[in-house]
Amino acid sequence: MTTIAQNQDIARRLREVAQLLEDQGANRFRVRAYRAAAETIERLTVPAAEIARQEGTDGLQTLPGLGTQPRNRLLRGNVNKSNLS
Repeated sequence: MTTIAQNQDIARRLREVAQLLEDQGANRFRVRAYRAAAETIERLTVPAAEIARQEGTDGLQTLPGLGTQPRNRLLRGNVNKSNLS
């Protein structure tokens, strides 16, 4: 899978989480954080998963628009709708 495809897949999943949270009536800032994270991931020229593996939290913290919850999901490799905590 290419870098662009990998990042697009992660961004898609972040948007799905955002939509599910919105449908559940979650805090609008939390929903916005997931959407902002998706936009950031889509713009990357390297795989987000590679940044997470190689640089961990420090590397992901340097990315604008990547809040704490979405960043932690990337670190755990858990960017999906099944666990919204």
